Amino acid sequence: MKQKTLSILLLCCIVFAMVPMMAASAASSAQRPSCGFSRTVTGEGTLVVTVQATGSSAWWNLTISGNGQTLYNQDYGNNVSLTNLPNGDYTVSVVCSPFTQSLDFTAVFQ
Repeated sequence: MKQKTLSILLLCCIVFAMVPMMAASAASSAQRPSCGFSRTVTGEGTLVVTVQATGSSAWWNLTISGNGQTLYNQDYGNNVSLTNLPNGDYTVSVVCSPFTQSLDFTAVFQ
């Protein structure tokens, strides 16, 4: 009787341990970046970029590049000022998680 109870208890523990792992693996394979954009801004001087995001587990990555070089790359980058930029085209890219409910940004030369 003791052995049978121990076997049933062990089986229950294994099942309860497996359920969260199976749920996590199913969720992670379906989660891809749900939002993202890339815009080109032309100008010179000081480029000011502001990103605001909301969500239960909001995550985003801000990348600013120009002339084939990455000038800024940061997770949760939100208020960025790049100064003394020469005249040219600059690409502002944002990628965010599926948990980001709203994302707003501005990118202007001052």
